Amino acid sequence: IFVEGIDFGFNAQVLRNGDFGWFEFSSGNATGYSFLQNMPELLNALRASGYDIILLDFADGALEIERNSALLQGLISLANEYKTGFEELKIAGASRGGQICRVALKQMENAGIPHCTSHYISLDSPHQGANLPLSMQAAIYYSSSFNAGAQDFLTSFLKRPATLQLLILQFNE
Repeated sequence: IFVEGIDFGFNAQVLRNGDFGWFEFSSGNATGYSFLQNMPELLNALRASGYDIILLDFADGALEIERNSALLQGLISLANEYKTGFEELKIAGASRGGQICRVALKQMENAGIPHCTSHYISLDSPHQGANLPLSMQAAIYYSSSFNAGAQDFLTSFLKRPATLQLLILQFNE
């Protein structure tokens, strides 16, 4: 199971959530995701070894970590219910997805729910928080009163639950 990170919004033209979906994950041709250029070879090797690949693409990747973690817990339970054989799951998350994985697995353990996961991989996850300088946050807040672009950025990105949970320090307007 691969868990995406923060991905804002829904793109109805390509039937996916946000700007990252199966095409970007699997093709290696995604604009802005050059680090995925070798993904087709990796996915083919995993499939050849008998693995199924699941990409968890959140309807709103910028919701609270607890909400997206609950969705992942449901997916883990479904994967374990419908898998054949006794192979344990492997779960990887990039950026905020790594944190969502960690929270989901820990919550399942705390609740006594078996997640049957042998590997957890966290890629570029800000486990100690994200740093967006207070001066930059203040400039965005200030500019939002007279600039539509800044207002859009403030409401669409900076004031979203995931962003607020990640920021080490937050500018209070």
